[in-house]
Amino acid sequence: MRRLLPMQALHVSWYWFPSRVGFTTMAGMWDRLKNALLSSVSKGNRKSSQRRQARRRIRIELLEGRQLMAADIQGIVFHDVNNNGTVEVAEARLSAVPVQLFLDNGDGVFGSSDTLKASTSSAANGFYSLNAETAGTYFVVQNAEPAGFVQRQNQRIQKITLASADLSISDKLLLDTFNTTQQVVNASFPGATPNSSTLAAPEAIGGERDVFVDATAGTVSIAANGIPKPGELVFDVGGGANGKRIVSYDGTDGSSNLSPSGLSNLDLTSAGTANAFRFQIGGEAGTRLIIRVHSGANFSTREVAIPTTSGANPTADLIVPFSDFSTSAGSGANFSAIGAIELEVTGPDAADAIINAFSTIGPTTRSVNIANLTAMAIGNQVFADKNNNGIFDNAGVQPEVGVPNVQLQLFEDSNSDGIYSPGIDQQAVNSLGALRTATTNAAGIYGFSPIPQGSYFVVIPASQFSAGSPAAGYVVSSVLPSGASNNANTAVQFVGGGVVTKRVVLVPQNGPVTDGDNDPNTDNSIDIGLNPNFDLAIEKFGPATSTEGSTITYTLKAINNSPIDANEVVLSDNLPDGLRVISASLNNAFVSVPASAVDSNPSNPDNINFNLGSLAARTSQSNIQIVAAILPGTAVSSLINSAIISTTDSSVSESNLNNNTAQVETILAAPLVSLTGRIYEDRNQNGVSDVSDPGIVGASVMLTGTPFSGLPPVSLTTFSGQNGIYAFNNIQQGNYKVEVAQPADFTFRASNPGTTQGTPGFNQISNINLNTNSSLNNIGFTKAFSKRLFLASSSPLS
Repeated sequence: MRRLLPMQALHVSWYWFPSRVGFTTMAGMWDRLKNALLSSVSKGNRKSSQRRQARRRIRIELLEGRQLMAADIQGIVFHDVNNNGTVEVAEARLSAVPVQLFLDNGDGVFGSSDTLKASTSSAANGFYSLNAETAGTYFVVQNAEPAGFVQRQNQRIQKITLASADLSISDKLLLDTFNTTQQVVNASFPGATPNSSTLAAPEAIGGERDVFVDATAGTVSIAANGIPKPGELVFDVGGGANGKRIVSYDGTDGSSNLSPSGLSNLDLTSAGTANAFRFQIGGEAGTRLIIRVHSGANFSTREVAIPTTSGANPTADLIVPFSDFSTSAGSGANFSAIGAIELEVTGPDAADAIINAFSTIGPTTRSVNIANLTAMAIGNQVFADKNNNGIFDNAGVQPEVGVPNVQLQLFEDSNSDGIYSPGIDQQAVNSLGALRTATTNAAGIYGFSPIPQGSYFVVIPASQFSAGSPAAGYVVSSVLPSGASNNANTAVQFVGGGVVTKRVVLVPQNGPVTDGDNDPNTDNSIDIGLNPNFDLAIEKFGPATSTEGSTITYTLKAINNSPIDANEVVLSDNLPDGLRVISASLNNAFVSVPASAVDSNPSNPDNINFNLGSLAARTSQSNIQIVAAILPGTAVSSLINSAIISTTDSSVSESNLNNNTAQVETILAAPLVSLTGRIYEDRNQNGVSDVSDPGIVGASVMLTGTPFSGLPPVSLTTFSGQNGIYAFNNIQQGNYKVEVAQPADFTFRASNPGTTQGTPGFNQISNINLNTNSSLNNIGFTKAFSKRLFLASSSPLS
């Protein structure tokens, strides 16, 4: 027994409520007072000191499961009837729609290399939920479009970024804050034990808190919102004391007996957003917390250590995941439908614990709703308008037919001005980002489906009218029939050679029903008439690079893209200055070449004309060739040779002159040069390389510099060979420096710039203007004085 000091203050660690304790004898009262005094001696000063220290401690966090550090991405999959992106009461929710979560690979663009992290399907109410466990950029992707629906890309693929702070947990349901109702229960052994209390507590889940204490030694108490610890639940155990300590939540039954269904199927998961209990708690060494969750006759249990804190102050966050609970009876608790919760604290003698707050928690949520729009369509036919009247005349002896294999593009009216503007109006994409295109079938029929509502243009790009393409030889019909609702041309040509239809406005349930079907969500009246026309083209081929004095060969290809024969076709080749024609041929037969084209005057005009005669419809003539020599001294960096194809037949006019000219540019590369020299021993020390001076073999020679062309710097190394000769061959013209690593047993004597001059220096020659071959770049050395060799060659002293 500890002896009391004369001036020692007494701390009574239990609460005096005679109406609830029920003392019966004076002896019992004295025993309890004695125990309280002894408890204060053994714990008073210690607890006072510890609790003062606790106010200076940093709150710690203990996670029972790291899976809690995550974010829930959730939302509604719905039919966006009015296309405003907002979930409205009257709009249908879509069920069984697959939704996936992908982690970005770092490029910020959804693709096949992104990592699938979670998958689910929308519920009957359209709700879905996906879990992201790490910070990063994610894509929420609706895996497929349900029948009758379509999405824009930003609806099907939605990018979200989660920072580390977004993965923090958050309180979902406060179960007890202990800050309103004061409730204190004391029990002392022997005599006044067990003891219990049932009180209405609006701050507690279910509106009532039940407290039970059964001391097995000494004095034990539980106090909620008591003095001196308001707003906390204190499990106070006197010196040498111990016992059972339980707080229960089972609804407002007014009884201390547990009602395992009293909370009436309370959803602790908060519709799937909560997955753990959270306690702001602290305890003395060895204290433990037992949590029992009841669903009627079924219950689950989890026992955890209470974090040890100074003075048992609630400075720690203890997180207990629902998934860590074990089944104790029946099928275990259903955390989405529970009836009661019990908290029991255990531990060694005289070990206190305090709870500040008790709640459920779960990941942070991010809302991403997924809109689906009414599926719509645009179509119908690209036809050959032979008589150029703008009408599809599909009857009679020679009915007009469709044009097959023509590729069309769908563009949005991006600036909503009703006018197609290349570069401003953007090509439509499907929900996965692929450009929307269509191709006519054998009858010329095309269609874009499914597409969202909106304003569109149908475009046949200029590429479809180029040589070899399905619409080559056609131009758009020049007539736009008025008053026609179907089977009539709706397109015109735009700058650049392509064809564009009128604007098509799609609104659900407002499409035409006189377009060949009765579907108000389609517009199949967008026909395009193409009129056959005349088009010649030329292609020209030649080398990309060459040099002065070389021979160059040009090959020309004349093309008739027209669906009719071309007559009186002429090809004119404008040869650039600096060439001398050696030969020109058509179908392996030589053609006349002007005298000015075969002389050596580089400035003479050198035009050659080829009379091709007739070219059959959609054929080409490629056996046209010119051979020429590049004259020396041609002071240009490149040769540009252009050719033009035309016809003298006045009965036709070309629809496309953009492909009547072709040219080839040949870059003239400067001739490669060499730099040579000698590394020598200057025996007579006259600073020049004499015949009698021997060469130094194996010396390391480095060439560095920059070509005149500005290409990347040059850095080369070689070694001097027989008689000290070194060489750098086939290098580009430029400004260089040659430098020698000083040979062993030699000292530098002189540098002798060669035929292209340069700046002599120590072991080097710099500023070599290498615009031609350079030789005699010599660097001399003399034998270094060697004390070892001198002693070896000297006679011994007498």
